[in-house]
Amino acid sequence: MAYVTRETFRGPIVMDEYACILVGLEAWSRKTTLDTLEMQHEALMPIVRVWTKKAARDAKLAERLEVALRKARRP
Repeated sequence: MAYVTRETFRGPIVMDEYACILVGLEAWSRKTTLDTLEMQHEALMPIVRVWTKKAARDAKLAERLEVALRKARRP
């Protein structure tokens, strides 16, 4: 959780950045995506776990995340 609330290397992860991370994972470009966002690679799984839990608990957040994912998937 500390990676999400205050990731020491680059600051907190916002929804649009998380959507970019997921799209990067889908495209098998994890390293490039994390480097572009200036994120520590060790932060990936904690970030995914925290955002997955957030979306599972909050339907409105999950809807906003779906919109962000659609936007991030556009070429």
